[in-house]
Amino acid sequence: MNPALIFGLTGLALFCLGLIALFSQPAVLRKILALNICGSGIFLLMISVAYDPAGGAPDPILHALVLTGIVISVSITGFALALAGGQGVSDQENQAGSANASEAAKPQSNYPAHAGDNSRRMAE
Repeated sequence: MNPALIFGLTGLALFCLGLIALFSQPAVLRKILALNICGSGIFLLMISVAYDPAGGAPDPILHALVLTGIVISVSITGFALALAGGQGVSDQENQAGSANASEAAKPQSNYPAHAGDNSRRMAE
C-alpha cells in the first residue's frame, strides 16, 4: 500500500471519529477535544495529499497551511478552554469569592499591637 493512502485513510478515520464524538458527547471539554481530533485528521489528510509518490518534493503550500493551522488550533483551543473554565461560575459567586479572599488575605494576629512591635528594638 502507498504511504499516502495509509495517512489519508488514517486522517479520514480521525476526522470521522472526532465528528462522531462532537455530536455524541454532552460535556464541553469533550467537545473541545473532539474538535481537536477533527482538526488533526484534517491536517493528516492535507499532508497525505501533499505527498508525491514519484519521490519529488512535496507541495510546500499545503505544508505551510498545515503549520499555520496547527498554530491557530492551539490558540483557539486555549481560548475555548478559558471560556469553558469560566462557564460554571456566576457573577454573584465571583463577588462572594473575592470578598472571602480579601478577608482571608488580611493578617490576623492574636497578640496585642504593642507586643509584636519590634521596630524600637531594631532602631536601637
